[in-house]
Amino acid sequence: MDFDIGGDHFNIVREESSSVEEWYKGAGTCYSQDGIIFLDLFDTDEYVDCRKDNLFYPFASRNEWEVANFLLWSSLSMAAINEFLALSIICNLLRSHFSFSSPSY
Repeated sequence: MDFDIGGDHFNIVREESSSVEEWYKGAGTCYSQDGIIFLDLFDTDEYVDCRKDNLFYPFASRNEWEVANFLLWSSLSMAAINEFLALSIICNLLRSHFSFSSPSY
């Protein structure tokens, strides 16, 4: 294997300010057989207008997204998450601060 790091493998572009950009051959290149990449599909779904105004859609805010993200990536079981969300203090907090709600049984 040849790992030559000199020559035409990268170019450094310097602007008048002190910023530096390094361009690597092949880096950041999108490959697709039909020319369509994931973001093209992402930007054509039925919710594209909702995401223009709210980056965290389908959540109403970053706070709601953070709660869902924490629960998703935690090691808690579904049963433990359900127990946590059923606590009366959490139910009251969620109702007063967040837009999502649990179905009534």
